[in-house]
Amino acid sequence: MNNPEIVISTHDFDLISDLIDAMKSSPETLKLSEELDRANVVERKDLPGDVVSINSTVSFIIEATKKEFTYKLIAPKANLEPTEISIMSPIGTAIIGLSVGQTIEWPMSGGKNVTVRITDVMPAQLTSKTA
Repeated sequence: MNNPEIVISTHDFDLISDLIDAMKSSPETLKLSEELDRANVVERKDLPGDVVSINSTVSFIIEATKKEFTYKLIAPKANLEPTEISIMSPIGTAIIGLSVGQTIEWPMSGGKNVTVRITDVMPAQLTSKTA
């Protein structure tokens, strides 16, 4: 797989690193760790607005089916809303750090690969609590 360049904020990098450290080692945490290793890490204020980050809302297409999805990418929690996807899911791991127009081929559960293309990103709204 030839993976595109990804950009992650220092905030997301630290949060994801903490999640990986707190979780049992698994294929999912290994893939997420590999994504962090290859990421271009920037200050949150320098993250382009069209880059997928935690708490951003992202639209993407599965190329094989041309089906489009829109989810808010979040840290794991017990009860996901239907409009949310966890960073720990295969798709969540695949899309973190991608920007509008980028595609990535990613392994899904069951060994099947899918190609995902980012079509839109609505940046996370920063508040004093999340800044």
